[in-house]
Amino acid sequence: MLPRVVSVSEIIAENPYIKTFVLSDTVPGATPGQFVMLWIPGLDEKPIAVVCRDPLTLTIAAVGPFSRALHALKVGDRVGWRGPFGRGFDLQGDGEALLIGGGYGVAALYFCAQELRKQQADITVAIGGRTAQDLVFEERLREMDVRIAVATEDGSRGTRGFVTDAAREALSRKPRVYACGPEAMLVAIMRETLAKNIPAQLSVERHMKCGFGICGQCTLSGKLVCQDGPVFTARELSQLPEFGRVYRDASGAVHFFQGRGARRT
Repeated sequence: MLPRVVSVSEIIAENPYIKTFVLSDTVPGATPGQFVMLWIPGLDEKPIAVVCRDPLTLTIAAVGPFSRALHALKVGDRVGWRGPFGRGFDLQGDGEALLIGGGYGVAALYFCAQELRKQQADITVAIGGRTAQDLVFEERLREMDVRIAVATEDGSRGTRGFVTDAAREALSRKPRVYACGPEAMLVAIMRETLAKNIPAQLSVERHMKCGFGICGQCTLSGKLVCQDGPVFTARELSQLPEFGRVYRDASGAVHFFQGRGARRT
């Protein structure tokens, strides 16, 4: 599949290191949790979660060479994209939905919240970051009239602690859980939801080169994150020994997660 080359129509600075890019195109078939492969001509191509399908909207943190080059783009510059790819969230509007987002993972859950709202779901969103400055999409979510629970590690906004602390009250009501964020956060959610028999779907991040199962770069205990995921149920992830333990870098070499297990894109 060749990329569609389009222009950047709007750039929104969410904070000093996260920007949202609105492209002059739509991706009508995309579902929450799916991704597109975004291409900067002459540089590289990376998987980015869809934030909105019309217009195609993507939110990216500047953490590595590709994303820093993307942040240097201006309105009118050209990029390419192909997709959508992957298995997204299986949204069910009955009962309460709890969306748990860490860091810029909150942006991908905004698409979830929009679709669940159309289904008349009762929605709570727990968002977290290291500091208040790291929080994104809070105002957009509040405009949707959903319950918001906030946590920051330094206590500068909301509960002092992790986003899982902010989500604890909602978890006591045994909602359906949809989560996106750092792997350490996802591991904690997997363990807690399994222990309490709460249905949970978690969006996992891995290096990807092709997006459709050819390169094998995104393998996770034999599963291909680009096809079998990136969204998995908590029970599925509990059967994958590599989840929360190891990841593969751009060369395919295996590394063990240390601390936050951050990778540079």
